Amino acid sequence: GTYVGIPVSDALANSRAVGVMAAGLVGGPLVGAGTGLLAGGHRFLLGGFTAFSCALSSLMEGLLAGWVKKRFPNQPVTWEIALITGVIGETAQMLIILWTAKPYAQAVELVENIAVPMTLTNSIGLAVFMLIIKTIIEDQNRAGAVQAQKVLRITAKTLPHFRRGLTQASAEAAAEIIYRYGGYHSVAVTDTRKVLAFIGAEAEHHLTANRQFTRSTRQVIEKGEIYIAANAAEVGCDYPGCTLRSAIIVPLKSRGKIVGQYRHRYLKKSYS
Repeated sequence: GTYVGIPVSDALANSRAVGVMAAGLVGGPLVGAGTGLLAGGHRFLLGGFTAFSCALSSLMEGLLAGWVKKRFPNQPVTWEIALITGVIGETAQMLIILWTAKPYAQAVELVENIAVPMTLTNSIGLAVFMLIIKTIIEDQNRAGAVQAQKVLRITAKTLPHFRRGLTQASAEAAAEIIYRYGGYHSVAVTDTRKVLAFIGAEAEHHLTANRQFTRSTRQVIEKGEIYIAANAAEVGCDYPGCTLRSAIIVPLKSRGKIVGQYRHRYLKKSYS
């Protein structure tokens, strides 16, 4: 923001406040103050008759934005609040310049030239930034809700099969349901000794190679913990040319005892 500023009367009309105040509105007082110190300290080292004024106002704007964030601790700050905060912060900056910058006549001339454009531009920029943040959070929440709905649907459809016991028939039925509704490249269900069902990519060799476990599957059976394999080496398939590149493997338990595992896999690293 400082570097793209426009020189005006031995000073800079800049957008530094957007970054400083956005930090405070997202992270709170400590983040806002820290960003204000960094940005303000950098501006101070560049010199000019407003160097101290701009450094002080950067710290003040970071603290102001952080204080606003404390009023809304459990939700993102709305663009309307961000806009008002930006106007207050930039107005305070102009007052600080008039109060601390010398000579006073030059400070007055500078404020007359930059007050309106900087206040409008930086306040609107801050509001747009916070609107983007709010939109991203809402999209993530929406995606989470969709995933939760998918899980509940799969659970409701597979539970009747698993209630009949973990057999090859129930495993195949469950794997088919998970594959259909889950959107994975392949789905497998095992007991503690062999692969009971495998549907999708690379099913042929996983079912014909004596239904042996991959290294990642053996690890889950032994430890009883969910495992995310992020690459082919972590998947641990010994078959030459296997195209599976990532997997999420979940142990199946009955009364606290591991009875098998369920895994869904991808041809490339694309899990979420």
